Amino acid sequence: MEKGSIRELVLSRSILKHIRKNRKEVITGAGIGNDYSKLRHTEGNIVIAQGMFSVPSKLHIAEASYIKAMNNLCVSGAKPVGINVGLMLPQSIEEKWVRDTMELVNSLADRDNIQVMGGHTEVSDACIRPLVMITAVGNVSSELDFSYENIEDGCEIVMTKHTGLMGMAVITDKCREKLLERFAVSYIKNAEYISDSMYIKREAEIAAEQGAVYMHDISCGGLYTALCQAVKRADKGFVINHHDVPIMQETIEICEYLDINPYMLEGTGSLIIITKKDLGKPLAEVLNSEGIEAKVIGRITDNKDRSVFNSDDEKLRYLFAPSGDEIYKVCGTV
Repeated sequence: MEKGSIRELVLSRSILKHIRKNRKEVITGAGIGNDYSKLRHTEGNIVIAQGMFSVPSKLHIAEASYIKAMNNLCVSGAKPVGINVGLMLPQSIEEKWVRDTMELVNSLADRDNIQVMGGHTEVSDACIRPLVMITAVGNVSSELDFSYENIEDGCEIVMTKHTGLMGMAVITDKCREKLLERFAVSYIKNAEYISDSMYIKREAEIAAEQGAVYMHDISCGGLYTALCQAVKRADKGFVINHHDVPIMQETIEICEYLDINPYMLEGTGSLIIITKKDLGKPLAEVLNSEGIEAKVIGRITDNKDRSVFNSDDEKLRYLFAPSGDEIYKVCGTV
């Protein structure tokens, strides 16, 4: 395909053709000549969130980007209305990839009863492989506020699901041959990608209903990064019990074999929920009763220390804001 804006014919038949119009809030949607989308104002606030994932694997980068955008929206308590899709493509890309990608994105949007409102597609020699950026838009009641300003000393930290979910899904695909030198196929399968497990919509809804004060999805950089980000703007610290952090045995052993830290591994699919003192355990019980594994892993402190302890109250480490993600140590060249 040629560099620059994608050809109008290709735009029409492989992108716009697959976009459905199914939300009355979208006044101006996807179309040739439309550089923006306009939403009819409703009571409450409009929320915009983005998502992008660039490591190719069995997990399609468009679906991973979609999941990340939707998760980022959910932690605000917003109900999704639509998405914009940005495609940055290398010259070597085939139209079939574009068409298949848009069919996938639209099927996800249909499932969630939202609309692809617009976006941008460009072919550039700056790209060596396709990139997909999803921008999600939703609305939320002005009375629902998950601001960092609500975080205070004594608040409890609840974590859902397991450490390194998306990272393990990608690693078990990209490093499969290496892993099979050490582990049985059945063992690796337990850590493979299951798309439904990557969404946090239901646990975010439950947390909102149970009076959570703040939510932050675990994503790039893993649990440690998410925790540090959660307390940064609140100017607080935390104490985490390492023993309570949920992690699959398969994740521990695979990460040990690859010499990477699972707590700094791409963790999309898990959620950090901060709730008031003594409300963490009841929230975790409600989540578990709904089939969503959840545990209280620590609490917020007024001092700015970011401490990780073991079950014997022995300090294991002090966390500085991590950078990067362990996934690129094993998938950085693909």
